Amino acid sequence: MGEDNDGRGRLLLPGPIACTLTQTELASRRSKLSPGLLSRAASQEPVPGGFGWSFREVNGLLNDVAAIIEAERRCCQFLPFRLTFEPDGGP
Repeated sequence: MGEDNDGRGRLLLPGPIACTLTQTELASRRSKLSPGLLSRAASQEPVPGGFGWSFREVNGLLNDVAAIIEAERRCCQFLPFRLTFEPDGGP
């Protein structure tokens, strides 16, 4: 997906910034989607427009991450996502 910025490194997001889930739906989703995924991150760092997380290669991790991104793209269509896979089994 493309990404635009304002020339000063700030991310410009298309459309309204609003989650389409109710509080009940949001709580249910959080309890079902890989609880603790971010706690498994090897590192976290701020990046323009959000945060970046690095994970060690673990069997099934890609499926867990993809499920969360897919769900987030349905309810919070304003959030951009980018996945990077380093060579030789890197983060």
